[in-house]
Amino acid sequence: MNSSPADFARSAPDAPRCQVVTTGIRLAGAAGQITDAGLGERCTVVAGDFRTESVPQGADLSMLKNVLHDWPDEQCVRILINRAAAGAPDGRISVLTPVVPDWADAPDDPETYRPAAIADMSMMSVTGRGRTMDEFERLFTAAGLRQDRAIPLEMPSSGYRILEGVRDPALTEGTTR
Repeated sequence: MNSSPADFARSAPDAPRCQVVTTGIRLAGAAGQITDAGLGERCTVVAGDFRTESVPQGADLSMLKNVLHDWPDEQCVRILINRAAAGAPDGRISVLTPVVPDWADAPDDPETYRPAAIADMSMMSVTGRGRTMDEFERLFTAAGLRQDRAIPLEMPSSGYRILEGVRDPALTEGTTR
């Protein structure tokens, strides 16, 4: 998956304050991509740890790329809660992640879902796992977020989607940091 932080920020032109939170070793590269794309006026790249409360405050859009599939459900919910709590009151969270098909609804052609199956098996060999749309929706709900959109990328066999969530006051009780 080769989407840059700039590609992700361009996918949300209505978010005036984007933050890309990344680790130290990726900081310079991400900052350069944002600058080169002319997005420096509305996008900042900062060091932080999305697993803890040490994330910047006030973003209209928080982007997580290839993060949630690395972690068990409980940690994913914590990551989403931390990002939602750090965002602007009406902020959104976008998650770029592979989504595995619901195998019960998969077409008969196994080649269609071979990449997703291989990625899912690979993730299970470490700490994370692939998730279906329903499983991602449950994670968002547990974090007090309503999943608004699921945008498939132009590479359908990759299984990647941009999942977008917003805070839902009806779901937020008990989801504080």
